[in-house]
Formats: sequence, C-alpha cells, structure tokens
Amino acid sequence: MVTWSEMDALILDVMGGHALATQGNVLISVQRNLVSADVLEQDYAAAKKLLQAHRTGIGQLVVLEADAAAPDEGAQAVLARWNSDGEATVLARVVVHMASGFPAEELRAIALILSRDGRLEHPDHVCESIGEGVAWLTTELTERGAPCPMAPELLHAVRELRKRLIPPVTRLEVERI
Repeated sequence: MVTWSEMDALILDVMGGHALATQGNVLISVQRNLVSADVLEQDYAAAKKLLQAHRTGIGQLVVLEADAAAPDEGAQAVLARWNSDGEATVLARVVVHMASGFPAEELRAIALILSRDGRLEHPDHVCESIGEGVAWLTTELTERGAPCPMAPELLHAVRELRKRLIPPVTRLEVERI
C-alpha cells in the first residue's frame, strides 16, 4: 500500500479546501469548495512539471467533494488555456463528483463540457465514484501506452489525500470508500 511519504504531496490547503498530489504519473486533485482560477493554476503548473518527468504521458484524477461548486469564469479560462497547451497535455482525465441528485448531475455535465473544450483528441470522463474513476483512468492510460500506478495504489492515495483535507468530523465517511 501507498503511504503518505510515498505520495508526492504538492499542496494541502485545508482552509481553502484544495489538495494536490502525484502518484507516479497521475496528478490527483481534491477540491472541497469552489473550483477557482487560483486552484486550477496550481494544478496546471503541477501538470506541466509532472509531464516533464513522465514524457510518455500523464493522467489526472479530480475529486470534487459533495459541496464543491462549479468552476468560476476565471477557472474556466484557465482550463481552456490548459486544454490547448501541448506542454501540459493530460492523456486521460477523470472528474469524480461525490454528490448525488440533480445538482450533482448538473455539475457533472458542466465539468464534462468544460473539460472537452479544446481536448477532442483526449476526451475526459466524468463519474460519481472514485472506484469507477480509478478503473477508467488506469485502463485509459494503459491503452494509450503510458505507465500507470496500480488501481489499489491510486485508491489508497486518494483516500489518504482526502483524509488529510477533510475536517476530522467527516473522516469516518471517507474511510468507507
């Protein structure tokens, strides 16, 4: 199993509700609140750096917690710039929104539309469970010829990152995934 020390933790902003780490060639981003331009700029910069270390390609796993809000206009502009930047190309990106119901479906639809802007060559996947997201991501990266951490390692890395980001009151819920 992956330990916190084996993951490259890049950002852990508990107050801002954003965590960012890498596991092998996969960028893991967890967002608890509004997805802002500042947050996406941090993810974008990390993707560029990760791609320099993994020239065969990188993947991204984005986890939007139940209370996360849709990206603001600034974030949408950053995402459009990122999607058209060949120096930060993500071979496979999955967005997992942890909520349910109509508002969650609406946010997943917005995430899918925004993620495809300028990225028709490598479409993203949007789903509602981390297990489904990890399975899709590992399959996509493998099919595209990029190495990928094993699914149990990625699941454990996401669990550890979420555990450190989410206030202690809700940690029991996170540990059940």
